[in-house]
Amino acid sequence: MTHELLIEKGFKLNEFAECEFYNWLRIASATVDRNINRDWYHANHKPYIEIEMSTSQFAEAITSLNQGDGVPVTLKYLNGKRTEECPFKNKRQEFENDFKNKMKELSHRLDSLTKNTEEILNSKKNLVKKDKEIILEEIAMLRQEINSNLPYMGNCFNEQMDKTVLEAKGEVEGFILNKIISTGIEGLKNEFKMLED
Repeated sequence: MTHELLIEKGFKLNEFAECEFYNWLRIASATVDRNINRDWYHANHKPYIEIEMSTSQFAEAITSLNQGDGVPVTLKYLNGKRTEECPFKNKRQEFENDFKNKMKELSHRLDSLTKNTEEILNSKKNLVKKDKEIILEEIAMLRQEINSNLPYMGNCFNEQMDKTVLEAKGEVEGFILNKIISTGIEGLKNEFKMLED
């Protein structure tokens, strides 16, 4: 028994994009037959593992070996069994939800600060040092959220959108390159057919 490493390319249609180009990497067991002075390899139809990568993931995987934790890919088969489909994550929507949640949290904290401050001011004629510290601490935390954490969240959003745009450009370029190559191959086949006639 031998092993075969097979890299295939293909197209996948899904509900998020009209047409996306993917690279597959499949590792499966195979047998070898010696016949007519040649070795013939026959792969098992159920791979040990099969992964799916976008064109930019494939490029990143082969150009950045042994760096960091690797490149995330979509696992399609493991030990000959098909895995569940990965859910699509809309990064823009994730950031929008994160921002809404952060704003709700800030609103609740501001409401709490307002209520606590009103209670302290209404219940006491003279504020003690502890009361002042509680109010000032809450105000300082809200200031930090507004001055530091929200701008950081905005920077993360911009970085993700830049990354998404760059990945999309890579996917379009990969798709176009594949179309050019496949069209060129078909043209060459037609030329050879014409020469044979």
